Amino acid sequence: MRAHQYGCRSRQRQSVSAIGRWQGCFGARTDFPAGNGPISVTTGDLNLDGKVDLAVANVVSNDVSVLLGDGAGSFNSPLSFGVANLPDSVTMADFDGDGKPDIATADANPGQVSVLLSISSDLAITMSDSPDPVVTGNNVAYSITVTNEGAAAASAVSITDTLPAGVNFVSAVSSQGSCIG
Repeated sequence: MRAHQYGCRSRQRQSVSAIGRWQGCFGARTDFPAGNGPISVTTGDLNLDGKVDLAVANVVSNDVSVLLGDGAGSFNSPLSFGVANLPDSVTMADFDGDGKPDIATADANPGQVSVLLSISSDLAITMSDSPDPVVTGNNVAYSITVTNEGAAAASAVSITDTLPAGVNFVSAVSSQGSCIG
């Protein structure tokens, strides 16, 4: 296969070459912040939301930056996770068989591999009413309990529950956070 590169408009050979005859175009470059000295990048779905995320090995700051994707070609601000000195490559795979992607870096000094196993929150929601059965015209106490059964803290949790037609909201009490009626 010959190496060719074609320009987007003129279709004339450019000074940079690539394998094959790709004739597509790219839009303007978009830069995203990472750590200090990004040297290697890999892609995967780290938070299992169906959107491509980035993991970047940063050789100067000795960490991995994780940039969660929005599914439209943009990425959130990076989250940094420390690794051994001088990481020079990064990859993603499910190393512990839990169904969640993990990250590994090859670290030049002291000649190690750093593995970051994915941990996550695992929220369970239970709902109950009292008295049960509910009697028409009487007040009912309706409880929603959220329990984190995972290894990591959950933040910015929001729950919305729509009341059935004909039910009037009276009041709410929260043991943590806030309730809006």
